[in-house]
Amino acid sequence: MAGLLFWVNMRYGLLAKLERVWLEEGRVSGFAPRHELNRNYQVRRELFRMDRNQAARVLFLGDSHVALVDWTALLGEPLVAPRGIEGDTTAGVLTRLNDEAGFRGDTAIVWIGTNDVLQGEPADKIAGRVSQIVEDLYRAHARGIRVVVLAVPPVAQWVEDARARNRTVAETNERLAAAAGQEGYRFISTEDLLADGAGFLRGDMTSDGVHLSAAAYSGIVALLRPALETPPVAR
Repeated sequence: MAGLLFWVNMRYGLLAKLERVWLEEGRVSGFAPRHELNRNYQVRRELFRMDRNQAARVLFLGDSHVALVDWTALLGEPLVAPRGIEGDTTAGVLTRLNDEAGFRGDTAIVWIGTNDVLQGEPADKIAGRVSQIVEDLYRAHARGIRVVVLAVPPVAQWVEDARARNRTVAETNERLAAAAGQEGYRFISTEDLLADGAGFLRGDMTSDGVHLSAAAYSGIVALLRPALETPPVAR
């Protein structure tokens, strides 16, 4: 039994996770959110913590929509700090936001929510956590920062429960758009770019029904460029 427990701990890092959850985060063990069980999340987070680049102008937070792309090349902006993790959620971004306390740039882009939708999270919870991310960014950078929030993309028609998932996507984006003026961030809708007439992710805009195609990213970059030129907001 002792040998089995040792192997499980070595394979899955359960004791280290228990220590982190109990001592560092003050949560009760056994109730870890899904991002805590994502080994890739833990590895990527540690790699981000090792990044000592303090010159980045743009901080890009998100999931695989952020992680799978070379934003420095696409945006033509040489100082981008990409902080995307495949499978990440709004809760995951909130958990690791303090890791970026050393960021000294003037722009933060937030693109998160797809995995929350796929995991069945309601729109109010998703939008509420995005608002908390924005609030935390402003609090940490009170001297002035622009925050840009990209809309959660829809999923393609062939994805399981696509219609229900896209209802959550639409409601989430409506909430984010409505809160933008009050909370001071710029919301960028991607509906006209990515969705067909029924609200599904267009076939030419996706590689697998969830992730985006090169054509989609070309359009996203065109939407982002004007937002990067607006002056930061002092809070």
